[in-house]
Amino acid sequence: MNVLTDPPKIEVTFEEHKPHRELRCKPSGVPSNYTFKEWEHRTEYNQLIRRLPNNSSVLNLQYIKGESDRHHDRGIYVCQASNNVIMNGSLFTSGEMFLQAQGKPYFVTSNNKTQYGLLGNMSCLTVEVVSFPGMTNLSINPDVLKDSNDKYTVDDVQVLDTVYSKSVFVNGSRITIPVNVKTDKYFRQYTVKVSNQNGSSSLNVTLESASPPEKPLILDLKPTKNQIILKWRAGFNGGFPQTFIIQYRRLDVQYWNSISVKDNTIYTYSIHGLTPGTEYLIRLYSTNTEGNSSLSKEVLITTDDTNDNTNFVFLLLIVPFLIAVAVLYWQYKKGKLRPLERISCCKWQPFIDAGGIGAVENHFYENQNNEVHNAVAQNMDMPVYNSIERRAHLSIGQCVSYSATPKRKPNPLGKNMIDIACFGASSASGNTAESKCPDELNYIDVCFAPKPSGHKFQIHGSDNKTDYVDIDFSKRICSFAESERNSDDDFSSIDDIRMMRKGQ
Repeated sequence: MNVLTDPPKIEVTFEEHKPHRELRCKPSGVPSNYTFKEWEHRTEYNQLIRRLPNNSSVLNLQYIKGESDRHHDRGIYVCQASNNVIMNGSLFTSGEMFLQAQGKPYFVTSNNKTQYGLLGNMSCLTVEVVSFPGMTNLSINPDVLKDSNDKYTVDDVQVLDTVYSKSVFVNGSRITIPVNVKTDKYFRQYTVKVSNQNGSSSLNVTLESASPPEKPLILDLKPTKNQIILKWRAGFNGGFPQTFIIQYRRLDVQYWNSISVKDNTIYTYSIHGLTPGTEYLIRLYSTNTEGNSSLSKEVLITTDDTNDNTNFVFLLLIVPFLIAVAVLYWQYKKGKLRPLERISCCKWQPFIDAGGIGAVENHFYENQNNEVHNAVAQNMDMPVYNSIERRAHLSIGQCVSYSATPKRKPNPLGKNMIDIACFGASSASGNTAESKCPDELNYIDVCFAPKPSGHKFQIHGSDNKTDYVDIDFSKRICSFAESERNSDDDFSSIDDIRMMRKGQ
């Protein structure tokens, strides 16, 4: 069975029973169970003024002195409600009402209480006011209107005001009062008063003599490769809008370039199109209808050089490399980094027996110790694997490769084996070796390649050999008679030898 649902339609009403004022939100929909959001207060131009912390259908407007009496409660009030029925992708629908709050006229907070005029010229006093209902009367004290054939004017405009601590635009009026400044006595304070049917309000305004603007002050200059960013502080404008004139030139040029900048609240400007790596002089002044200010102090500044980026990239690349090299060298000197040397040789050797690979005796410590030290002293090229190659029973037929890597492990043989068990790390050619001999052991990994099939052992030149030595195996050595001396010393003097020959 289909259940009929309908999102709420909202009506907002206003009731006033002094001193109470109420806004009521009346939703109608299916189902009729509603949830409300906070009320919103907005200007005629839909600018948010405040959110009212009231999540109900009734909003009580409190009277706040300085706000309500200036009819700041005027504006649009928005109510939002939901019955959990979605419409256009939203759970909440809204209704609004424009509250026509009224009161006596008031002058907005953005009015300038000090204004300027020129002696012997027609000047004006300008004020802005909000009045609902409209103004019924305006007066100024002292009355300067009688000295002028012109009358004041009133224009409906958007005026800037502070409503509930927020700056917003509201509907208001701008009043312009002409003042013919004949003598200095017209430079004084005036009181402007406006009235409507609910009451009146007044504002004091002082008219002062206008003058050229004060000198601006340069605060900061930031150069880049092709521009300079200038920041300055403005002085008093003399009572009229001022324009800033920025001047700059190269140090080697006498002509000044000028740039005009209109008066605003942010006094920053970028000078473009400059030459990299060049010195420039910067200055500025301001001007209004009354004249020019004095010049600011000239500042010398140099634009960035084009090579700065190149140098930066070079440093970015080379510095990490130098740091890495320094760290590796430091670790090597501390003994944390040892050179790893891989030595391999391939010579065909026959197997010792037909069943497999025979054992290879390790003469690394016994035979190589003296040879390595002698080779280093004489700068001889002697590989560290010569002792393996000199093995008589390792004839041609095997491929031998091994590596020698120093390892920091304690020497169980103690200090007495240092001269035998350790030696300087040498390269494959045996040209260099370390003189240090730490208390550590060295290890050699020996691997043999399998014997190639079908290889025949052959001695070249065996069919045409030449005998260089003849050995007579029939001869025997003559043994000397044993000495009857009881001494354990093996030394024999010349007299002993003569005695032995006589005895024969």
